[in-house]
Amino acid sequence: MPIGSPVFVHGYLRQIGANPQIGADPLQHGPFLISFRSETFLRRYLSRRSLLLDAMGGITAGAGMVALVISLLV
Repeated sequence: MPIGSPVFVHGYLRQIGANPQIGADPLQHGPFLISFRSETFLRRYLSRRSLLLDAMGGITAGAGMVALVISLLV
C-alpha cells in the first residue's frame, strides 16, 4: 500500500481485555480485507470482472455445443 494513502478495512472490531482487535467475524465466514481501494471501487471492479468471466463461460459453452452438433452430424 502506498504510504500516506487512506486504508479501508472490511472486518470485525472486538474488544479483548483492554485491547481492541480487528479481524474476521468469528460468527460468519465473511471476508477480512484491508485495502487502499474503497469498497465502492472493489465492488465495481469485481462486478465487471464477474460479468467478463460469465460472458467468456457462455461463449465457451456455446462453442462446445456447436462442436458437439458438428461431431454428431459428421
